[in-house]
Amino acid sequence: MFEFNKFTIKHKFFDNDLKLHKTLMMKTFLFILVPLIFIGCTTPARLGMSYKGQQIISSSSNPIKNPNIDMSVNPLTKHDNVYDAKRLRNRFIPYIYKNEVLSNIIKKYPDTKIEMVVTPSENIKRTWILDAAFFYPFCGFFPITPWWGSVDLSAEMSIIIPNMASSNFMFNASEPFFIVFYTYYTAGRILTEKYSVAYNTLFEQVSKFNFNELEKKANLPTDRKYTFKHKSDIDIDIPVNNFVKSNTFALIIGNEDYSSYQVDLTNEINVDYASNDAKVFKDYVIKTLGVPEQNVILLINATYGQMQQGIAKLNKLSKLSEGNAELIFYYAGHGLPDEATKEAYIMPVDISGSNVISGIKLNDVYKKLLEFPNKKVTVFLDACFSGGARNQELIAMRGVKIQPKRNALFGNLVVFSSSSGNESSASFKEKKHGLFTYYLLKKLQESKGALSYKELSDYLKQKVILKSVLINSKEQTPQTNVSPDVKDTWQEWKFIK
Repeated sequence: MFEFNKFTIKHKFFDNDLKLHKTLMMKTFLFILVPLIFIGCTTPARLGMSYKGQQIISSSSNPIKNPNIDMSVNPLTKHDNVYDAKRLRNRFIPYIYKNEVLSNIIKKYPDTKIEMVVTPSENIKRTWILDAAFFYPFCGFFPITPWWGSVDLSAEMSIIIPNMASSNFMFNASEPFFIVFYTYYTAGRILTEKYSVAYNTLFEQVSKFNFNELEKKANLPTDRKYTFKHKSDIDIDIPVNNFVKSNTFALIIGNEDYSSYQVDLTNEINVDYASNDAKVFKDYVIKTLGVPEQNVILLINATYGQMQQGIAKLNKLSKLSEGNAELIFYYAGHGLPDEATKEAYIMPVDISGSNVISGIKLNDVYKKLLEFPNKKVTVFLDACFSGGARNQELIAMRGVKIQPKRNALFGNLVVFSSSSGNESSASFKEKKHGLFTYYLLKKLQESKGALSYKELSDYLKQKVILKSVLINSKEQTPQTNVSPDVKDTWQEWKFIK
């Protein structure tokens, strides 16, 4: 009995010890298994491919410093940060200098600004059936499902040579990958390595790209003098008035020669007589309207940078005049609408018609002219914004003209435009001027500048509509757009008092 009791006691001790071991083993097993299941279930496959590899960035130990060269990367995930983008920029700059043309441009024009904006993306595919099969019993910790695709980089590179030229270039790079054995960190590492290769490919493209077009635009003489020969009756006998309007400022732009700045264009794309228009309009502004010559900015065949500088200068003069200025803005050249928004743009000679939004939005011009209080702002536009032109569209393949959106005007603004809706603005070949500008100057000549805005508006509509049908067999209807703020007073405004 004692032995039995002893056995029973021992058995009880053994049983308790076994339960204790089982409990410890279970806790140990769960302690190990739960993290493994969590890790296994958070492989890229488990998260529906939401994992993205960090874009690996490496840089030279002695990076080239140039504050005018910048690079930004649109973040793909939280793994990408500002510090990595800075290191990527340091890695990018040496490739710029490896390009002989770009290196020479930077040396010749140290203020040249270069910016690259990179947008990364990932195209990832895998077999969901096998993926599900291997989930049990391995819980995704040892997946053997194929996982393939590519990492892709799309980059837009902008190069601006102040007062010379500007151009945009597109680059793309793609690097394929194929993964069979992957875990959470293995997949990320492979993507990271592929990004590094893709960036190398992208930078190599830049270093070997032919930038001769940009170099050609940069080397165009900046001191070319526009030579003008009097061709018609309005070019001579320009009325001279003896008063001075010292608070009136004018920006006059004549963009005629687009083909010299864009090598893929022919002479037919140029805007006939736009240079003549601008030059003679300047003479009338000075001699007839009494604006001091130093108050007049004349730009012939203006690049994007030159036009923006001219607009900025007029804006600054307006600010410094403290509400006493009168502004005149004249533009003859190509105008185009953005097909998506129908917003009107005026086109610098170095901006392609296939990239309309790189031009200057007309509404932005108005905002600059009206940013500060003025007595009045007068705009003359001898350009259409439907996609047509004096002789041929800037985008020759555009078959359908677009009805441009009307700008919402404000402030003390009156706009005289050469055409309406989807009409084209024609030239007057016999007079070597745009049809609209010819009659604008003709009325200033006949009246010696002593006329009201309404008188000019009525005259332009009457003359241009009729003459356009007679010489060009098509309608061209000038229009006068007025800000609601001056709708009751503009008709009595005078060019000279």
